[in-house]
Amino acid sequence: MSFRILAVEPVPGKPSVRVQLSGVDDRDHAERLRGCEVWVARADLPALAEDEFYLTDAIGLPVERELADGRTQALGRVAGVTSNGVQDLLEVEWTRPDGRRDTWLLPVLPQFIADLDGERLRVDLPLGLLPDALEEGGEAP
Repeated sequence: MSFRILAVEPVPGKPSVRVQLSGVDDRDHAERLRGCEVWVARADLPALAEDEFYLTDAIGLPVERELADGRTQALGRVAGVTSNGVQDLLEVEWTRPDGRRDTWLLPVLPQFIADLDGERLRVDLPLGLLPDALEEGGEAP
């Protein structure tokens, strides 16, 4: 099924949008489409400001931070995107020292995202946001 997007507007007080589609002319038809995923060609997305990025662009990137001594610490790799209803979160996958795979959540906030250059995501995080093993300077292989 393919539709053309005619309009998009935020739903006040909810983490969702209302979309008007070509060929959807009554409420019953619209209700049957509720919750469907909407895919948009990248060429149709609006241009971004220099300090902005699309969340999908972060998926697969390694996450790292600069330590006080100037070294770079690997913190994992962005595995996905989720939301807590208030803000978007990047799911960062890492391997614990005992070999178990785990994830930690990175709030997508300007004060935490230091740089995203297409090859890596560099973060500047407050104490306590990382799992203890990473907070103590351990590496995420």
